[in-house]
Order: sequence, then structure tokens, then C-alpha cells
Amino acid sequence: MEADTSQSHGNRRPLVFVFSSRGMQWHGVHEVLDEAEPIFLETLRQCDLAARRYIDWSIEEELRQGPEAYRFHASDEHNEPVLTALQVALHRLWESKGVRPGAVVSMSGGEYAAGYAAGVLSLEDAMLLACTTSWCFRKEQGVGLGAMMTVALGREDMEALMPQLPERVHLAVDFGPQMTGLSGEGDAIERAAALLESRGVRCWRSSSRYALHSPLWDGFEREYTGRLDALRPGRPTMPIYSASVGGRVQEVSFDARHWWAVFRKRASYVDAVRRILDGHETFLEIGPHPILTVPIQEMASSLGKEIVTLPSLHRDERPLVVLERSLEALRSLGYVAQETG
Repeated sequence: MEADTSQSHGNRRPLVFVFSSRGMQWHGVHEVLDEAEPIFLETLRQCDLAARRYIDWSIEEELRQGPEAYRFHASDEHNEPVLTALQVALHRLWESKGVRPGAVVSMSGGEYAAGYAAGVLSLEDAMLLACTTSWCFRKEQGVGLGAMMTVALGREDMEALMPQLPERVHLAVDFGPQMTGLSGEGDAIERAAALLESRGVRCWRSSSRYALHSPLWDGFEREYTGRLDALRPGRPTMPIYSASVGGRVQEVSFDARHWWAVFRKRASYVDAVRRILDGHETFLEIGPHPILTVPIQEMASSLGKEIVTLPSLHRDERPLVVLERSLEALRSLGYVAQETG
């Protein structure tokens, strides 16, 4: 629903930061922020420095590429490091404006920055995890591990159809009440799409060349976890809701096995959302374009709940315009701790 920002909420519930997954990248996201928000640019540079221990390209230089050379929107190798750096920088930017979360929710590539925001990961650890995912893609570059697509069906309907789909197609993501994601070998995904579309079901092919959240990655577990020896996770300072567990992460170790599950396990974002809606009503998406707040809105509507969702950035608007509008809404709702100069 539209945010009614005319009155402040005296007894407000904790603000939720929603950490986006891959899929809504766009060129030019940093342009205005570079000039107007020094903390954003400084954080990007810190993330870039941390990442250069593991990758041979620069996050900051990647963001400054012209449209033809820009790879963030098209290359699996570049997605996680750039996305994580952007989200960590946005988190620090919001904090500098007096906006702090009381809980976080995320899925897939957004979980590294969410772990940072919740105190589980240092900036260095968040970039280590993002770059380890990038390493998996580089290792298989030129070979690929399949494809992904989004389907306009809810989980139960999709599960009922799975036996009719080709082998090597897997239900990978439960996005929302009426949306799921499939992963699998490229040809199998194309055959599945043709079958579903012949029945009037809408499908959207992903630009990814890899079958995330599927058994096709099982051979990578030992190498993936072995690259995380330097990981030093802490204890969360706020509730963490994760698609990897389909709800709130309880007392578990955020060790290499946990992060492997984030990468490999089927993601149930719809279940995480259902649980976080019990006790939360205001959601700020931390990412280059709002994508994960749509399932939150759909789930809230199905439960008869009224919520407010706000973006940090939007691909069709100037960054500072979106930021200032969301900041004003949060101020009216009572979520800005103090005025900042």
C-alpha cells in the first residue's frame, strides 16, 4: 500500500531492512551518490579493497564502466561482489542519516550484506563470502551449470507440476504466494518453459547461466567451504530472517556450512516473509531496485495486513530523489533517530 506519511507512529514496530537478491541491477546507480554522499563512496572503496584479496578486478571501476562495458547486469562473476558492496554502502548511508534496522530479511546474494548489517559478519567477511560465490562462477566459466527462470505459480501449484517437467529441473526458490523459481540444465529449463507456456503459465528467463539453489552444485561444497577458513562470524545484534531457513535464524553457527546452505539450498523467501510479518510493518529495501518488497506486499495482502514498503534506489529515478523521498517517509513514521547534517 502507499505509505501515509502524514502522521508519526508513536508505538512503531522495528524497521526491517530488506536485502535484495540478484536480478535488478542497472547502470549508473552510483553517479549522484558519488558526489552527494561521501560515506557511500568511501564504503564502496573499503569493500573494493577487501575484495581485491580474492578477485582480480575492481568493484569501483566496474561501477564506473560505460553501458557497453558494464558487466554487473549480465555477468554472474560480477554480481555478488558488486551487489554486496552496494548494499553494505547503502546500509552505512542509511545509518549516517539516523535510520537503523531492528531486523533484517534477505535471500541468496543479499544474505552477505544482511549478515553485515546484523553484526554477524565484518565487512571483510561479507566480501569474502561474496567473492567465494564469484569464484564458483569463475571456476565454471565457459562450461556453465545451467539456467534459471521465474514462474508465475505459487509453491503448491509448482510442486504439483514438477513430476511433469524434464529431469534435471529443480524447484529452487519460493519467491511469493504466486511466484517460484526453477533451476536446472539449460536445455531442460527451456523444455520446461515451453511446456509451462503452452499451458498459459508465464515464465521469465534469467540472465544467469548457472542453476543456483540446486543439486547441480553439490560437487562444489568441499572447495567452497574450504575457502572460508578465515571467516570469523559473530553473534547477531538483531533478528535475522533468511530464505535459507524459511524464517528467523535461531541459535546456529554462522560458519562455512551455514553459508554453503545459503548458496546451495532451496530458498524459501515466502516462508521467511510470512514469519517476519508477524511483528513488523515497515520495510526498507536495501538494493539497486525494489524487487523483494513485492512478495512482502503480496503476502501481507493475502493475510489482510497493512504494511509500508520503501525503496533505497529505483532504476527509473535519480538516486537522491528516491533516497530523500524514502527518508522523509521514514521521518514521518518515526524511524529517524536524529537529524544529521
